[in-house]
Amino acid sequence: LQLSEEAINGKEKFSVDSGTTDTYFIKSISDEFRKYWYDMTGIEYSNDPIQASDIDIRALPTIILQMSPHEGGVGDEIKTDDPRNIPGLAGKLDLATPNDVMFAIPA
Repeated sequence: LQLSEEAINGKEKFSVDSGTTDTYFIKSISDEFRKYWYDMTGIEYSNDPIQASDIDIRALPTIILQMSPHEGGVGDEIKTDDPRNIPGLAGKLDLATPNDVMFAIPA
């Protein structure tokens, strides 16, 4: 998405709760996300259930989030194994911050 860091990290926060099946994004990314979703799927994004076959579901995009630590948090200043070889890290996808965690949300 083409969003500023301020829009993503503003007053509102993301909610990722392992106790539920819901993940909520902040309002400031809603319009941009919905635009890209529609461009990729031809379907208006909604929280309402949809009728879809297994083939239709598999055709939906996987959403990938790259999570960087806040300033002063643990990230690229801590060196462990080569992040290019560790599943779940940005590694080869983002050489500038290879220790960022990549989080995939499949359809």
